[in-house]
Amino acid sequence: MRITLIGPAYPYRGGIASFTERLALAFEQQGATVNICTFTLQYPNFLFPGSTQFSSDAPPAGLSIERCINSVNPLSWWQVGRQLQQQRPDVLVTQFWLPFMAGIRQHS
Repeated sequence: MRITLIGPAYPYRGGIASFTERLALAFEQQGATVNICTFTLQYPNFLFPGSTQFSSDAPPAGLSIERCINSVNPLSWWQVGRQLQQQRPDVLVTQFWLPFMAGIRQHS
């Protein structure tokens, strides 16, 4: 089974990125092939409440993480959508955690 997860992951830090990575590992332990599609830009810096969005840790071993979505550029969502149509994953898991992200997802 081929599964694509869309959401925060390394190099971003935080609970949602950790959850995405752990979910990918759990699917892989069940025999799935997993690809994570994360952000080239998650938040513009002026909207980020902390000091940095990025992890200082090493990348998680063994995970396929591609930085491909710019959260504020709808064209990147269209491009990723076309790529996913070609890749035809068996399962696509998307997540949103802010109304801003839900609005982009509904309109793309």
